[in-house]
Amino acid sequence: MADKDMKSANESNDLEESAKINSTKDEVKELNKQISELKKELFELEEKTQSSSDSILQQEHNFQKNSSEFLSSSTKSSEGNINDISSQAMVSNIEEKQLNKNQKEDSKTNISSISSNFSRNELLSNLKTKLDNIDAMLKKARQNSSSENIKKQSGLINATVSSNKEILGKISQKNDDNLSNSISENKKEKKVMLQQVESNSEVLINTKTMNSQCETFQKDTALEKPCLESEKINEKEDYSKVTTLEEANKAVNTQPKNFNYYIIRAKLYIDKKDYVNAEADYRKAIELTESKNIFVLIEIASLYILNNEINKALEICVQILNIDSSNIEALQKRAICYELLKQEDNFFKDVNKAISIEPNNAKSYVVRAEHYMLKQEFQKALEDVNKVIELKSDNASVWYFRGVLYYNLQKYMQCCMDMEKAIYFKTDENEVYRYLGICNFKMGNFIDAIKYLTKSLELGVQDNDVYYYRAQAEFSVSDIDNSIKDISKVIDNDKSNWEYYLLRARSYDMKNLFNYANKDYEKVLKLKSTSEILVERAQFLVKYEKYNQAVKDFSKAIELEEKNADLYKQRGYIYQKLNKLNNAEKDFAKAMKLNPLIDVPIEKNTGMQSQGTTSVVADTPADVQQFTAKIVPSVKENTQNATNKQMLSNVLGVDIDSIFDRANINYRNKKYETALEDLSKIISYDLNCVKAYLLRADIYKKLNNNDKALDDLNKMIELLPSSSIAYFKRAEIYFLQNKEDLALADFIKTVELNKNMGAGYIGIANIYKKRGEKEKAIENYNLAKKYDLKCKKTAESEIKTLS
Repeated sequence: MADKDMKSANESNDLEESAKINSTKDEVKELNKQISELKKELFELEEKTQSSSDSILQQEHNFQKNSSEFLSSSTKSSEGNINDISSQAMVSNIEEKQLNKNQKEDSKTNISSISSNFSRNELLSNLKTKLDNIDAMLKKARQNSSSENIKKQSGLINATVSSNKEILGKISQKNDDNLSNSISENKKEKKVMLQQVESNSEVLINTKTMNSQCETFQKDTALEKPCLESEKINEKEDYSKVTTLEEANKAVNTQPKNFNYYIIRAKLYIDKKDYVNAEADYRKAIELTESKNIFVLIEIASLYILNNEINKALEICVQILNIDSSNIEALQKRAICYELLKQEDNFFKDVNKAISIEPNNAKSYVVRAEHYMLKQEFQKALEDVNKVIELKSDNASVWYFRGVLYYNLQKYMQCCMDMEKAIYFKTDENEVYRYLGICNFKMGNFIDAIKYLTKSLELGVQDNDVYYYRAQAEFSVSDIDNSIKDISKVIDNDKSNWEYYLLRARSYDMKNLFNYANKDYEKVLKLKSTSEILVERAQFLVKYEKYNQAVKDFSKAIELEEKNADLYKQRGYIYQKLNKLNNAEKDFAKAMKLNPLIDVPIEKNTGMQSQGTTSVVADTPADVQQFTAKIVPSVKENTQNATNKQMLSNVLGVDIDSIFDRANINYRNKKYETALEDLSKIISYDLNCVKAYLLRADIYKKLNNNDKALDDLNKMIELLPSSSIAYFKRAEIYFLQNKEDLALADFIKTVELNKNMGAGYIGIANIYKKRGEKEKAIENYNLAKKYDLKCKKTAESEIKTLS
């Protein structure tokens, strides 16, 4: 009893989903039985048609010769087309049934010739059309000839046509009776019978032609062409060939009750942003299905989202979920609606439910990742996109998406790798080259940056950032004219961004166009007046010996940063240029008070000589101590630090700053051992005193104890990883030890942390020069000259030797 119920249930499923028939051994036996019955009918049909054909062939033997070539070519063409269709249908049927391995083996012998992708109704319609055409051609043949012989042939043809129509009726009735379990097999047998009928009809048509009417007959056969065009549309069950509105209109006109063509046309309307006609076609598709077709409803919801009719889209999604509460697409669409309506809790409820129902549905992860990205939660978005890549690794869009995430996470190398993947999988995102260009610029690959950014512009990405980054890259490779041209385009579009004027000011400076550069610096300072920009403009003015203006800029910078020792030091040098020695001495004294490590000129009557720090990197400027101020703790120490300092002072019995100052003075007087004792004492009580590590490293280096110097610099970097001077000093030691790779890495880190540290660029350039990498060396010498005025002469001298 249970077996009967199960069989009944399967039959019901077959009726409801005609494309999903589960073949079993019992079903195959039943199918074989039905095939035998159809073969019997086919045999009778063949006897009838063969009899008619033989009779006519005997009467028209004299005309057979004239029509044989036409018959042969027509038959071959027909057989070729039918075989192609049959082959495609066989593959489609096997995929649709999804037979397991054992079932395939059991049924292979019995149904190997069955093809089920050919529509019964379409075949019947096509054959009826062909028979009607035969009738029309016969009438015309009668009008063109009075031969009694043709009239006799016509009578025979009419009889055959009538017989064929009767057989069609039987086939149709048979198919209707057996639709539930044998729809695919009946299609195949019917297909074979129809092929035979069509073949017989063609024989009849060809054999009725006389020598004198052969040309007329060829013209008559052209009447079949409109029917064949119609058949092409009918045969397209996947509708894949309908790609234009013209084709869609033709399909709808040919089959106005086929809802699929309305859906196709709606999508084509959407591509043209014609949402009104798109919605009308979707509504027509719903009407034709005579029920609420979920697939079409989902399409309508998508349309409403595109047209920003979010509440309407939400209503459609609710309607679908009332029918099927686990519909993944409806949950995804509704989540998107909630996101646009800023209902975050509902958004996560729907998207998380969709993921729990179908964990391998990539779209759900994409929807959630896009939400995280909008909230700038890039790491969370990245986790979801990684899951999508696991599921769909050949999708260009997902690689592009992850590349954008890496860009926002400032992981530029990973971004480039993903964008290259997107290009490999043929992405249609033109901005892929924009990201590649910007990332290559940020990684210092200026030539590649220019190439990709130019490609981006060629593809129509008109973006200020594209011109701006290309201008910067061109500046970096000394293509100053093009840099000015690009940055001027950007300024024309946006006159409110100080960075644009700053780049053009530097470019004009490179061309020694003082007035143009100074005008742009003035514009920069009106938009953004910072100590850093004031110092840059002051150094620019010094270059052109505008010392009084430079003093004014340094004074303004000091007002903004009163505790910056380096500013006093640089202003002191300018006072020396102006021969204002008292002012210079005061500035140098102030600099020393703020930062005892800073290297400034000291008067001889103090009993001390001016000490410089000699770089081990060839031709590197000695004056690198100016950067020490950036790593010495600020006077604005927090309360806890002040308390700790006081405790140490109590333990040592003397102020810790005084001990450090004493160590510094002994270092300058080359009393290295005494200085080491004081510094080691400070470190023993305060393991986090970075300035003690830095000064002790300098002393160890003077004593040629590079290993201990490296230990102190490593400790300093551990405590203060943002210290550019620590990386620079460690790079110098690595260079002395011929550890070029380590030295290069530290020099690069130096300029990453402080782009104005020209000595770092000089160090990089010297390593590239030693390796014979001329272009890279010149590139870094130019950067040293650009960012640090004191490095200009050294850099220009090196560039001259390499040119």
